[in-house]
Amino acid sequence: MVLKKVGLTGASGMVGRGMIEVLNKNNVRYIAATRSKMEVITPQSSWVKLDLAKWQNMEKLDEIFPDVQAFFHLGALVPKTAEDNHAYDRIFDVNVRSCLYLASWATKRNIPLVFLSGATVYANPEQKDIKEHDKKTTGGFGGFYGYSKLLAEKTLQYFVKDGLKLCILRPSSIYGYGLPEDKMITKFLLIAAQNESIELQPPTDDKVNLLHSYDVANAMLQSLSNKSWGVFNIADKTSYSILNIAQTCVKIVGKGHINLLKREEARKPISRFGLNCKLAHKAFDFQTTLRLEDGIRKMWLDIEKI
Repeated sequence: MVLKKVGLTGASGMVGRGMIEVLNKNNVRYIAATRSKMEVITPQSSWVKLDLAKWQNMEKLDEIFPDVQAFFHLGALVPKTAEDNHAYDRIFDVNVRSCLYLASWATKRNIPLVFLSGATVYANPEQKDIKEHDKKTTGGFGGFYGYSKLLAEKTLQYFVKDGLKLCILRPSSIYGYGLPEDKMITKFLLIAAQNESIELQPPTDDKVNLLHSYDVANAMLQSLSNKSWGVFNIADKTSYSILNIAQTCVKIVGKGHINLLKREEARKPISRFGLNCKLAHKAFDFQTTLRLEDGIRKMWLDIEKI
């Protein structure tokens, strides 16, 4: 599929920034829809205001996204705190209700849709070799947010029977420029930048699978270009320990240090989001381009530009 113009929600978010980078690199014009005004770098592309929580009819969506060949739905309400995860009505409206009107519109206009879901839909994120058909959550690790992504998937999939061309991607833990300051990698980088100590509680060999936002965006474009309709896990080949992540942050920044705290009766280490990506490899030759050190370096360089 040769793309010239696409629609995009969540353009100002972490993956949205990566998506714009990928689209610019591939000379694909875009209409970026967000609640707050954002700068659009290329003159061929444009920004439009859109609050996903507010219902949009067919005519309005035609007006917002004229002549798009495909649609990337990245926009979502991601709770910043545990308390925010109880804002059920707002989470539902942004993450689920938006899928209803977007899927209906995309189906009737014959516009392929790529949706960014997440590994939080799985009931047991610590399970080894998680496959797409494995048991899903009803409010576990990801709380109502994780459940809302599953409800969003089901809402979109309802329209497949009516002809919607749909690709759903479930990435592991995403990082990159725009990751909040209270999240692990950003926090480690900022502590190191102050030449202070990153304090780690055991077990420091807890592992998590990390995927840079650029690789997520690249996978979305690859899946669309290959007309890979269905549901696909995407993750890095390697999961990294908390200690390894902290050491990499210190190395990239060039200062700071790590303090390993002692704690009695430390629990056994866990590994989270070990996704099986064979379907994505087969369908659109999914490959990561940024290993941990390269991804954190890219993230740090972007942070330093602020």
